Amino acid sequence: MRFISTLLIIYLIWQVVKFVFKLWLRYWIKKNAGKGFQYSAGFGGAGQQAPRPEGEIRVDTFSQPKSSNSKPTIQDLGEYVDYEEVK
Repeated sequence: MRFISTLLIIYLIWQVVKFVFKLWLRYWIKKNAGKGFQYSAGFGGAGQQAPRPEGEIRVDTFSQPKSSNSKPTIQDLGEYVDYEEVK
């Protein structure tokens, strides 16, 4: 009988945890729902600039200046790509 009551308690605790998680997830989604539109405004959204003439190229860079006395880190070197040569 003790085994069945233990299983019942575990099941009830699991159901309560699921219910609380669903409530928290709904709250978190409502809280963060509008933030995605703020970040995407510069990518063709509401903050779009006037159209430029055809053929005009513009490159915007967002790099930070590197100090000359620091060694490069793994993030600076790039991404490692493993490949297999096929002939």
